[in-house]
Amino acid sequence: MRRIIVAAFAAVLLASCGQQGEQSSSGSSDSLTAASPGVAWAFTYDYLLGNDRIEAVQEKHAARCEQLGPDRCRITGLRYSVGDNDEISGMLQVRLQPAIARQFGKAALEDVRGADGKLVRSEFTGEDVGTGVTNARTAGQEIDSREAELRRRIEAAPANSPEKAELLRQLDTMLTSAAEQKDVVRAGEQRLSFTPVTINYYGEGGIPGFRQNPLKESFRLLVSSFVTMVSFVLQGLAVVLPWLLLLGLFVLLWRSRPGRALRRWWDGQSAPASYRSGGEDPQV
Repeated sequence: MRRIIVAAFAAVLLASCGQQGEQSSSGSSDSLTAASPGVAWAFTYDYLLGNDRIEAVQEKHAARCEQLGPDRCRITGLRYSVGDNDEISGMLQVRLQPAIARQFGKAALEDVRGADGKLVRSEFTGEDVGTGVTNARTAGQEIDSREAELRRRIEAAPANSPEKAELLRQLDTMLTSAAEQKDVVRAGEQRLSFTPVTINYYGEGGIPGFRQNPLKESFRLLVSSFVTMVSFVLQGLAVVLPWLLLLGLFVLLWRSRPGRALRRWWDGQSAPASYRSGGEDPQV
């Protein structure tokens, strides 16, 4: 009797430990996916960091994905760029198992905060894919049952008869519909097996108002204004200078010896005939 009581107590204890283990395991899973089965989620995070911190944080997030292994996390996109005015930005795209997607995002946020950054936007979008998969699977099963009956009718129909031709046409349509339903199921299951996560990194100046240095911005504005002024001056000279050169060339020709001779000849041609002949005007 005593052995029976001890065995029963041990069984109860093991059952309790098993329930606790199941509760712990479920608690570690993604609460969002657990609360919405059949929904395909997509996560987006926007982080603001110092320019000198983006590369290290991005590499840390990529390394965490690689440590999880390709069955749980896959990198599908990676970008790091330096734009105008030394504006640095980056992007990381991964596909995660739905059960760990939220945990990955939380760990990524801790990395950003540890690098003196912050989260400025997060967006979770979901689509009910499970319902479509269930409907497509049910429709496929119905088609399979109808296909068996239709094949029996085709075998029983007379050869080369209009009835058999019509039944063959219906079978072809049915097989096409069955393939389409299988494609819907396959695509839906694929979307439900991974959650795409996009992480965007923005540095100083990447988003207006973030960590801008007033002195640096003022100096950059001063340089920009000076460059604009020089540009206007050069454009004005480009328009006026050819005409000034042409005018200067005309003045030089006018004041040169051939120019003076030409003026004297012109003055002589335009004077009255009496002056040209050396006479005087007749007196009235």
